[in-house]
Amino acid sequence: MEKFIHQFKEHISGVLRGIDRIMIKGYITDFYHNNNFYYFLSEEQVQLKDYKEYVLKITSKIAKLRAHKLITKIQNTARSAPFLSGKTVVTLSLP
Repeated sequence: MEKFIHQFKEHISGVLRGIDRIMIKGYITDFYHNNNFYYFLSEEQVQLKDYKEYVLKITSKIAKLRAHKLITKIQNTARSAPFLSGKTVVTLSLP
């Protein structure tokens, strides 16, 4: 990482250090090839004219999966969770 920072120091305005993430703002042309997008669509058997429909379908699937995982996690964490509402304690009972 230090080598990367040193090599591109004139383009770097700050460094975030973390366990497993790096954030890069801008484009690294070595990682991008013009035909990747079209190759991906070809592999997914999606025509360019159908891209919007494809993206909406995939987004919906991801949202449903995330919601399902969240509900499952809540159900597995606790069957009854207390919530504070003003001075009254409200208990939410999960099935």
